[in-house]
Amino acid sequence: MSNQLNCPKCGQVDMVQKVSTIYFGGITTTSLSGPSVGGAVSIGEGQASVGGGLTTLKGGSQSLLSNRLAPPPQPSAEGTHVTLICAAIAFLCIGSLLFIRGFVNSDEESFGIITGGLALFSIGIAICGISYNAVKEGKREAKLRISQWEKAMTRWNELYFCARDDGVFDPNERKFISTSQMMDYISR
Repeated sequence: MSNQLNCPKCGQVDMVQKVSTIYFGGITTTSLSGPSVGGAVSIGEGQASVGGGLTTLKGGSQSLLSNRLAPPPQPSAEGTHVTLICAAIAFLCIGSLLFIRGFVNSDEESFGIITGGLALFSIGIAICGISYNAVKEGKREAKLRISQWEKAMTRWNELYFCARDDGVFDPNERKFISTSQMMDYISR
């Protein structure tokens, strides 16, 4: 019986590692803090000053292999349509104000102001309807993207990497894939 973790290309197991282990092992974060001193000289006035404080530096690095074997990015929750919602609110408010102003001021321009206010208010209502449908469609698309991402993550978590042949494989399927084709493979 052969070992399932043997690379399907070279048949060896000595340079095989789980992809997720390589990915997470290739990421490091660092945080450094300590005292700092600085100085300044004012040339025009002939004065000097010295200051000090605490400096904190944070950073991280990722190996090239870890980057190549990264999992698929989690989809973002796009489709909030904030711009449409803000535009709808603006049209509703301006339309309402013009409508009220037209009734309060009973002069020759009142009819035009009332008509303009009603028109802007109507546009605001229409934008509300468009926003509602866009948000509803965005949520449906987001559910689909998240479902696809979860399937891809499940496949990614099952992959192993062979350093000798620079590729990945699923021990259950025994199919060798180059690292450049990994995203296509897990996304199918």
